[in-house]
Amino acid sequence: LQRLCQYRLPAPVLAEVRRLLRMYEGTHRYHNFTKGLEGTAPQSQRFVTSFTCSDPYERDGLEMVTLEVRGQSFLFNQIRKMVGLVMIAVSSRHPPGLLESAFRPDTRLNIPPAPPAGLLLLDIKFDKYSDKLANCDAARQPLEWPGKAAEVEAFKGTICNEIVAVEHERQVVCRWMYALRRNVHKFLKLELFPGGTAGG
Repeated sequence: LQRLCQYRLPAPVLAEVRRLLRMYEGTHRYHNFTKGLEGTAPQSQRFVTSFTCSDPYERDGLEMVTLEVRGQSFLFNQIRKMVGLVMIAVSSRHPPGLLESAFRPDTRLNIPPAPPAGLLLLDIKFDKYSDKLANCDAARQPLEWPGKAAEVEAFKGTICNEIVAVEHERQVVCRWMYALRRNVHKFLKLELFPGGTAGG
C-alpha cells in the first residue's frame, strides 16, 4: 500500500488516461454507470461536453491529478463509475473495446465506483436559462455571480486542502486503488442482456 501511495504517473499512462476520458465525450448510454436503468431506457442517455486530466502535481508528498468533467446532467454515481472504469482499463490488460462496450444497451458491466473523497462540484451553468431570459424578459437577471469569483476560488482552495489532508490521514484513494488492482479480474466479465450478442 505504501508503495502505491509513492507511485508516480508515467507519461504513457497519463496519455492513455486522457485518451480514455475523451471517449466519454458526446452522447452515450450510461446504464452501466448508475443503478436501476436498463440499457434501452431514454434516461440513460447523457451528454458529456468534456472530460480532462491535468498534468500531475505534488501536494504534501502525494502526487495527484485533477479530473474535470463537464456535462448537461449526471446520473447517481455516474462520475465515480466513469473514473472507476478508466482505472480498471489502465490497471489491467483489459479487453479491446472495454469502455465502448459499457455504452452498449445489451451489455451489463460491474463497474466499481471511485471513492467520493475528492469529488467536488465546482460550478453550475444556467446558459439556456440565461439565454431564454435575454430573449423573453430583460428585466430579470441571469443566474451568474461574476463578483463572487475570488470568494469561490478561496473556498475551493480550502476544500482542496481538506481533500489532501484526508487522503494523508486515511489513504482512501490509495486503499481503493490497491483493492482494485488485486480484484480487477472480477470487473472484466461482460454480461449480456437477453437477446444481446457478444458482437452487438
